[in-house]
Amino acid sequence: MPVLIKAIQAGEVSATIDLWREPYTQLDYFTVTAHYFDESWKLCMQVLLIVPLSSDEKSGVNIKDDVKTKLGLLGITEEDFSKSCLSLMAGAIL
Repeated sequence: MPVLIKAIQAGEVSATIDLWREPYTQLDYFTVTAHYFDESWKLCMQVLLIVPLSSDEKSGVNIKDDVKTKLGLLGITEEDFSKSCLSLMAGAIL
């Protein structure tokens, strides 16, 4: 994780936020995945979070607040991630 933290602080990370619903419990979750290159230019992907949404309303403000709060628990500040590119994928099939 130290390589990832350095990449986040340097603004060298792109992240995707995927929203999905667990069909059995009908709870909404989001996953934050970081995409970055390591020192040897190998593309790395690391799931940072898989957590339930704190609100039933899936608004941009609620999602942003959830992401900011949960990343803060990992020691990743809003300032760190403001240098990164975030992409929201709601219901996307990859």
